[in-house]
Amino acid sequence: HAAALRRRRRSRRQAACGMKADEKEAQGRRMRSLSADRGAHAQPSPRVPSLSAARRVTNVAGGSIRVVDECPGTSGGCSPRRERQPAPVDLASAAAASGNVRVVCRLRPMSDREKKTGTTPAVTASSERREVLVTKMISGGSKKVRSAFHFDAVLTSFSSQNEVFAQTLDPLVDEVLAGYEATCFAYGQTGTGKTYTMEGNLDDDSSRGLVPRAAAAMIDRLASGAYADWAVSCQYLEIYNEELCDLLANPQNAPRLDLKDVGGGRGVVCVGLSEVPVKSSAQIFDLVRSAQERRRVAETRINARSSRSHCIFTLKVKCRRTVASGDLENTGKLHLVDLAGSECAKKASWDDPPYPGAKMGNAEEDRERKSINQSLLTLGRVISALRDGTPRIPYRDSKLTRL
Repeated sequence: HAAALRRRRRSRRQAACGMKADEKEAQGRRMRSLSADRGAHAQPSPRVPSLSAARRVTNVAGGSIRVVDECPGTSGGCSPRRERQPAPVDLASAAAASGNVRVVCRLRPMSDREKKTGTTPAVTASSERREVLVTKMISGGSKKVRSAFHFDAVLTSFSSQNEVFAQTLDPLVDEVLAGYEATCFAYGQTGTGKTYTMEGNLDDDSSRGLVPRAAAAMIDRLASGAYADWAVSCQYLEIYNEELCDLLANPQNAPRLDLKDVGGGRGVVCVGLSEVPVKSSAQIFDLVRSAQERRRVAETRINARSSRSHCIFTLKVKCRRTVASGDLENTGKLHLVDLAGSECAKKASWDDPPYPGAKMGNAEEDRERKSINQSLLTLGRVISALRDGTPRIPYRDSKLTRL
């Protein structure tokens, strides 16, 4: 079947780019006459692809970017279709051409339990090639199958928190200050380090995650003197079992939250969500600490502190600076989303109590797991529908995707 496909593709290329015998002969006569006019000592110019050849940047599975020079199918004699390697592609221009969506993959290091049991790593990564190689054993462990996945950037298990910030959020800070709205999702299976990547350890400079680093970078650039006036506010929303919770409000008298389309170009907003103004990065760190204490976590067989909800941290920035024509005022937002990890009930549930008196799986844990997996499934369906251009996008199937 593969050989038949190759023969069909070869015949199509020959039919599209081939010339009839009389056309080749006519072109040869024109080239010979042109060479005679230029003189006997004229050197032939190197052959270059036709300017009408279409160049396009496309997204393929895994987030890699591929540039294709494609023959337009004319009779002008163009080279067959060829593909270039992703190395020479400019990431900035390629990301802009692909809808300003970038996918960055980060590998977690092996856990202590995996090291004790002598687990062999099944994944290797290359930051230079932006490639992740997954090895899978089949046929009872007698044969290895390797699959390569390409991303816009790859961070290995040795990458620091600062390198993660430089590859992901640091370029977006200036965009938010220019008045744009940006979002960063931490997505992955449970126990892969999403919350550590987003929040980290607030008391250690080297272990701080994307949320405190983005807040500090935002405050530092606003306080650099380039802006005449500025104001920053924070919001922290939790989605637990399709219920909305304000992590910055007083739990004793917290208002009921709801998602509504308020119109006026604002789209869907969370009505009743508190907004706390801040002046320094230290105030933001205190807000994140208080939210960490209220966020719902639980111990599973895979993760000792597994997040049982989705959390959305929002930085809203209003700034004004002086330009040649007057004052320019911008309003931007940065949304940092720490998604709960997808998990399998068979792998995440305890077979035996982890310690005396520990509570085993119950209906509440099953409900949490179903809600997490359902919302992540809806998120994947929304992304697939946007990519395929389907007329109906299932935003309303989950509060996460609707917001």
